[in-house]
Amino acid sequence: MKQEYLELFDKINGVTFEATQMIVRLEHEVVAVANLKHLADMAYVVKESSDLAKGLRVELDKLGDHIAKIFFILYAADPDAAARVRTEWCSALPDPKTHSSIPKLDSDPVGYAACLRDFGVPEETIATGVMRISWDAYSDYCTKLVREGKPLPGNANPNKTYVEHRVSLRGRRKLGDPRRESGDGLVPLKADDNDAADDPTPF
Repeated sequence: MKQEYLELFDKINGVTFEATQMIVRLEHEVVAVANLKHLADMAYVVKESSDLAKGLRVELDKLGDHIAKIFFILYAADPDAAARVRTEWCSALPDPKTHSSIPKLDSDPVGYAACLRDFGVPEETIATGVMRISWDAYSDYCTKLVREGKPLPGNANPNKTYVEHRVSLRGRRKLGDPRRESGDGLVPLKADDNDAADDPTPF
């Protein structure tokens, strides 16, 4: 474990805790504010703060995606790689997701209707315009077909189909564990401690 990554978590965890405590306090206090200009300024600051938090999450997700791609490359190149890579902190394995483009309702209503028709949606229901294809659900369906060795739906565009490199992670030790020490951030655990620390919840 790179110490910088533990320091990154500690910094975000600390700021999040302090900010959450402040937000709870301000939420209770704001009911006593009776000045429109003050309320306008407060709303503006909260919006800007929210945008900052969203921006931070975007950057973290970008870093995570970059790490996942490198993990995929090394995993595929290592013939001796275990089915699930286990460390002191977590276990990980590739979890690719297949995405395929579908016609857009606004620009290609005929193609979109054809997709709904392929999934067995009745013509009278298609005509109402109430049915929509969920991008996430469609991607999950394509991923399921690929893993089962089945062809993609006939409405899938092979020229606009790609794989998202993801890593399925299961925590084995909570970050912020008091047994952590300086250096590489790891403290050797006994075998039984390792097993007990395995968290079956993926994230």
